[in-house]
Amino acid sequence: MTPKTVCCGLVIATGAALLPMGEAHAVLSVLVTDAGSSQTTWTFSSTPGSTAINNGTFTTTAFNVPNAFFNLTNSPYTTIDNTLFNAVGGAASITIGSDTSSISQLYIDLDSGTGSDDFGVAGGTSFSYSTGEAVSWTGSLLMPIAFSNLTPGIYGPATNNAGIGSGLPQDITLTISSATPVPLESDALPILGSVAFLGAGVWFKRRRAQAKANLNFLSSSQAAE
Repeated sequence: MTPKTVCCGLVIATGAALLPMGEAHAVLSVLVTDAGSSQTTWTFSSTPGSTAINNGTFTTTAFNVPNAFFNLTNSPYTTIDNTLFNAVGGAASITIGSDTSSISQLYIDLDSGTGSDDFGVAGGTSFSYSTGEAVSWTGSLLMPIAFSNLTPGIYGPATNNAGIGSGLPQDITLTISSATPVPLESDALPILGSVAFLGAGVWFKRRRAQAKANLNFLSSSQAAE
């Protein structure tokens, strides 16, 4: 099946709160959070010491071996079927040995039944790698994928070896988090300004009350003389 492609213009990524990974042992960990405006943030990380289990090739097509992880345990995680999305912000990459490729596309695929959904990545550079070379995933991508099309939970590992081939481990953890996004700095400034204004008002009232008390004390002292 040929995946559909969704293309969008470049926008500035929005911040999102991150939660600890539910499965820290995974070779590839992907954390998904709601970025608002029908977008989500996908953050990649990997366990130190992860290595390629066989010779393989990283390609520029997410649907091809070894870039797709087929049949994620605990899925379905999405309502989106067979679609390739282009990132609209952020930067992510995979490094195997001395070779690095950017990641700019995600493949999302809903399949029938439990534990059948697929997930894939695509990059800008193809390269071959060898057994035992270190594997590292890093970075975050802003994707035009609405959080409402995803189901919060922890998914993986992949159970279909044909999906990722024989080169990369099947151990992937896809965590879709319902954490509340952190407000942008521009959103927080009016709040901080209001707090500062309120604090200044309280300080002024206290100073005014103290000055009035001092004046009353002086008046009472002069009257007593």
